[in-house]
Amino acid sequence: MRLIVFVMVLMLFSNTYAQSPLQTKLVEFQIDSGLARNTNTERGVIYEKIIRVEKAPWIRIHFSTAEMGQSTEIKMTSLLDGAVQIHNSETLQEWRNTSAYFNGDAVKVELIVSPGESSRIKVNEVSVGKEPLAQTDENRSICGVDDDRILSNDVRTAKIVPIGCTAWLIDDAQGCFLTAGHCVDLTPNSLAGGFSVIEFDVPLSNPNGSSNHAAPENQYAIDFSSVQWDQTVIGNDWAYFGAFPNSMTQLTPLEAQGSSFILADPPLVPGKETIRISGHGSVDGSNSTPREWSGVQTTHTGPISSINGTVLRYEVDTTGGDSGSAVEVEGTGTSIGIHTNAGCSSTGGSNQATSLANVALQNALANPIGICLNGAPQIRIEQVTPIADDIPSAGSSFEIDVLDRDGLPASINSANLIYDYGDGDVAVPLVSLGEARYQANLPASECVFSAEFKIEVESATTAIINYPFTANNSADRRFYRRVGDVFNDTFRDNFETDKGWTVDNDPSLTAGAWERGVPLGHGRRQDPPWDIDASGSAFLTGNDIGNTDVDNGATRLVSPVLDATSVNSHISYWRWWGDNGTSDDEFVVEVSDDAGASWVTVETVSNGVAAEWVQKQFKVSRFVSNTNQFQIRFIANDTNDGSIIEAGIDDVILVSEIIGDALCPIFKDGFEGPIK
Repeated sequence: MRLIVFVMVLMLFSNTYAQSPLQTKLVEFQIDSGLARNTNTERGVIYEKIIRVEKAPWIRIHFSTAEMGQSTEIKMTSLLDGAVQIHNSETLQEWRNTSAYFNGDAVKVELIVSPGESSRIKVNEVSVGKEPLAQTDENRSICGVDDDRILSNDVRTAKIVPIGCTAWLIDDAQGCFLTAGHCVDLTPNSLAGGFSVIEFDVPLSNPNGSSNHAAPENQYAIDFSSVQWDQTVIGNDWAYFGAFPNSMTQLTPLEAQGSSFILADPPLVPGKETIRISGHGSVDGSNSTPREWSGVQTTHTGPISSINGTVLRYEVDTTGGDSGSAVEVEGTGTSIGIHTNAGCSSTGGSNQATSLANVALQNALANPIGICLNGAPQIRIEQVTPIADDIPSAGSSFEIDVLDRDGLPASINSANLIYDYGDGDVAVPLVSLGEARYQANLPASECVFSAEFKIEVESATTAIINYPFTANNSADRRFYRRVGDVFNDTFRDNFETDKGWTVDNDPSLTAGAWERGVPLGHGRRQDPPWDIDASGSAFLTGNDIGNTDVDNGATRLVSPVLDATSVNSHISYWRWWGDNGTSDDEFVVEVSDDAGASWVTVETVSNGVAAEWVQKQFKVSRFVSNTNQFQIRFIANDTNDGSIIEAGIDDVILVSEIIGDALCPIFKDGFEGPIK
């Protein structure tokens, strides 16, 4: 609705946005490594495939499945120019299961796995470029007859793709960006839009105007958890956001570029100052501006025409793609606004911007979120030995490496294991094993049902880094494990592989069906920001960015048929139910003892509960008979009342027998989780 209203307002003002989306199409391309295991004694490539789309100017890969071991890497190489990007499980999540943009029509994909590890990658489709549309007079926004822009290379200025806008580094604490609010297109799978990747040092385009892309070491994935934005009228069109460190260099954009714009606070009052706009606008090949310049950084200067509240007007040449550029006061390194709208023509007019005096923008800058609040980690934590699936009552340990961005032992002030056995957080210092390696020791426990824990490292600059790591370095994400000596599991699924679950949707359902994958919603619009057990994947409703909640019916996630013949069979699961509290929608859990011929309700969750992961478990015989025809299903239902609902399921376990201290049973019938 916000976008529609804004477009209507723009029509009233007879102005247009100044963006130039990449001309893109999705092409089906199937590759599947299968679950491949490295049986050799050395780390190496266990799967290799070339993705080729004839005559494509560029390719971007979308991974539909990525089941990666702790040290697994995906290496991608352009066969045109040899450009390389390498993903591990963390960077692949930051890039939302996509690659960088590769020039040319072919990319080699390699799966690199350590001895004894198993991994799988699967691709169903790729994005490729196509010849751009012809430039039109309506979106040229050239002030006068001639396009007077020239090529430039302002290291503070970047291109946003695939939306086709410009962003610029600012002098905030973490080196984040400003751009136009209408550039923040969060529409899932949008080909015309998409607010995804930042590129610096963009090379010249092809003779037909189709884009070439920066090297992968100059491309950065945008952190969606950091985005704040608005777009209502001219003068209130802004966005403030950050990007992850580069997946190859581990440098932040500011570290790599070495410079940022100074924000005028308050913005300068225009008098005779000259304004410069540097952005990635399009060209039509006329007026001595070759099509190779399209989408490449160009610049022009001119006078300010007027200031009216938070609306700046100036006579500086721009075109589509310059949206979001800094309105720089020439010679000062200072910006006073964000270029947003076309208004110039061959007969006069002026282009327009949102002034930095905008109150909402100033409030956002004063209250950063995501990576703009916590900053990119100066160090990274890599797990060396596995964490046990279940923690023995006598305790357990695992090892990590604490590294700097060059992969060398990091300089730190402290490193602690933070655990909670039910009585609150307890910090235990990690044991140094020399060089970068540390050992985390979970102590012995008495009469607890589960443990939650994380690693917390303070860098030499006093920045706190948490493991498991999240997009916004949240301290809330933890590992969760059962505690006990013997669990005879009949079935256990953390959803990293396909174990036979099925999805049944109402014919009326229009969005939000269950699907397995790494959470992509980043905690927005009732979505879970991550899975619960830090393995990576979960089952989620409408797992994509933006408006993907359950709409107009029910979606049912049904387990395979399981063996619950033991009279001691218990089942546990983690569930997420996010509801904006304005509906009669319900999340229902049901079980069957006859392979789905009939169902019994176990629990019903209505609106008004907090959107969080909650663990539940119960004894099977409390609800159905003990048979080998047991099933469980999870139903998220939207009653078509305009509400926003999202659901998730993770770490489902069917236990046939639990052996422990009779005075301290591991499970309690009907216990309301989380288990503590």
